[in-house]
Amino acid sequence: MLDPRDLKPRSEQYEEYEDFRGRTLVQYDYRASDGKLFTCVRRNYNECVEAKNKWLSDIGKDD
Repeated sequence: MLDPRDLKPRSEQYEEYEDFRGRTLVQYDYRASDGKLFTCVRRNYNECVEAKNKWLSDIGKDD
């Protein structure tokens, strides 16, 4: 499990894992420059980045 307390602003981290049904999932954390944390679990890394970019757009950031 990722520890968001260690995540510096404007940085990201992710890890892949397999759930009990055999699906591969990706946990993704991103800390914006203002310190806000975005975290999600999606089917792949690209879906995580798309979700992060939408979140940044929604909060008016373009880090």
